[in-house]
Amino acid sequence: MLFAILVAILCIIPLILIYIDKKWSDQDKLSGIPGPRAYPIIGSLIELWPYMRSQKVYLKILDYAKIYGDTFRVRFGPKLIIITRDLKAIETIVSDQKFIRGHEYKSLKPMSGDGLLVASGERWFKLRKLLTPAFHFQILERFIPIYEEQTNILIDLLKKKDGKVVNIVPLLYNMALDIIAETSMGVKLNAQSGLHKDFVEAIGVMLHVFTARLNNGFLTIDWIFHLTSLYREQQRAMTLINNFVNQIIEERRTKLLQEIKENGNVVQEYVEKKHPALLELMLRSEMDEKPLTNDDIRNEVKTFMMAGHETTSNASSFILYNIAKYPKVQERVYEEINSEIDLTKPLTIKVLNSLFYMDCVIKETLRLTPAGTLLPKRCLTEVKIGDYDIPADTTIMTFIYGLHMDEKNFKNCESFDPNRWMKEVTVEERNPFAYQPFSSGLRNCIGQRFALLEIKTVIVKLLTTFKVELGTEDFVTDIIECGALKSKNGVQLKFIPR
Repeated sequence: MLFAILVAILCIIPLILIYIDKKWSDQDKLSGIPGPRAYPIIGSLIELWPYMRSQKVYLKILDYAKIYGDTFRVRFGPKLIIITRDLKAIETIVSDQKFIRGHEYKSLKPMSGDGLLVASGERWFKLRKLLTPAFHFQILERFIPIYEEQTNILIDLLKKKDGKVVNIVPLLYNMALDIIAETSMGVKLNAQSGLHKDFVEAIGVMLHVFTARLNNGFLTIDWIFHLTSLYREQQRAMTLINNFVNQIIEERRTKLLQEIKENGNVVQEYVEKKHPALLELMLRSEMDEKPLTNDDIRNEVKTFMMAGHETTSNASSFILYNIAKYPKVQERVYEEINSEIDLTKPLTIKVLNSLFYMDCVIKETLRLTPAGTLLPKRCLTEVKIGDYDIPADTTIMTFIYGLHMDEKNFKNCESFDPNRWMKEVTVEERNPFAYQPFSSGLRNCIGQRFALLEIKTVIVKLLTTFKVELGTEDFVTDIIECGALKSKNGVQLKFIPR
């Protein structure tokens, strides 16, 4: 009897696989969207697996774009994903409210909850409106002394290296953590000084878990993930982070209630007269005529802590790498700083924005190494993308890296050339959606001005203190994707005092 059951199962399984294969093939033919061969259950993972293991899926996706055109489909296991770098399609995706955050963002929920990063619909609009004042230019101006203070600590650490080779990535990481902690929570974390190690390590664990889930499709299935040691690591880290942030929220709330009792609660006057951290601004704000809960506030603070330090530290490390790799570029940036800035005075937004050539270097670096390579959205209803009819609830990913590495948008796209940004170009010469280091449209990055001002401050202060060289003449970054693009072998540099 048992033998007969086993034989029946062995006969049925191939039939099921054949049925699934035919169904997928029929779906792909009906949609007309080209793409790589997909097999039952595993989809295109046979081709993708080596790139997933090496954390370089973005390169295989770029190959697909060259083979199948600007819009194509890929099956990651059983999941159908549409990927596009078609500019007309992208304009629709970023501006049409039928498109919301993709399911992929659920991996961020342990850190972000229902915060701005993962929220959709009316809640997203309310949060965006509420948080926008935190990035008003008056507040950003008051943050620049924090950028300078933390960069000065980094400079002191680099001076102790005596011009020896150093991997700048972890140093920038800790500096960016100190900056985001003070600007978002109003506390000095002192990560650069080695304090609060448990909290710093917990942030690192959360990033590690998020990356692991992105790189392993099975871990995106919650019940499988919950059986792993990664899940237990995440829970321990999350408990530590929540306790740390909750304590700060309670301390600030108690202090704020006393201030409101004495002076009232006028958010605009507070923004104009003080130096508010994101936390304090949220404590004074309301949504739906109700004060924000501790959970609401904690979710946003944690989101900015996680997203706000890694993106800026990675970007700064790649900029320093390019500056070291191209000495003529470095010299030109250095000369511009000396001609435009009085270094005996504190930095301001006005003087930082006067550094036109530095802007070009930053733009070109972010073109070659954007923070994210794919931006997932999900269509709420059936939509038409170009010539293709896309079913409701389909994931559609904007291929940011593919846009930036497209000869139609950027000539000699693989070359580092800051001069391409020296002159204004017309819409006909380059579509505005062709360059998206901070995304675009309604859901563009709320903190992009914050990030750029921090990066500029770091580069100004480092270049006026040191000449930057590659650690070795033949050093080349090995770029992988771990949630964001970063260098697997670090960024090995020498900082020679001027």
